Amino acid sequence: MKIKPATFLKRIGIRRKLIRGLSMNHSSHTTVRKTRVYIAGPYSHGDPCVNTYTAVQAANVLLDHGYAPFVPHLNHLWHTISPRPYKDWMDLDNQFLLCCDAVLRLPGESHGADQEVESAGLNGLPVYHSMEALMQGMPTSQQCHHYSPHCRDQTFL
Repeated sequence: MKIKPATFLKRIGIRRKLIRGLSMNHSSHTTVRKTRVYIAGPYSHGDPCVNTYTAVQAANVLLDHGYAPFVPHLNHLWHTISPRPYKDWMDLDNQFLLCCDAVLRLPGESHGADQEVESAGLNGLPVYHSMEALMQGMPTSQQCHHYSPHCRDQTFL
């Protein structure tokens, strides 16, 4: 017995409004989403655990203020469990960097963070060197006319 997708979603408790919100065929649909901030800072220069702690503390402040922070330092656990070459981690981090709206560059020496800042600039992302500057320069949320699975392909109001 075949069940229509909308019928199935109703049966499991998802309302029609939500179903319409999931549809990608309505170009007039407006979505509000949190501003995504990539945290770039030292990781391997110094103690990776301390550097990860510092990045998470910065992310907590951003989260408390309504942003959606991304902390690439959290790959620390993954690397501990399953080590990979440095280039693999930088390539993966760069994929998420391109999905963000801004970069917060934490203080400290870091060749990787410097590369991330350079990549951000090449891709038109603003880079902030302090929490205060970021909060003054970037809204906590953004409206877009349509949802796209490709992060940076959205049209913002």
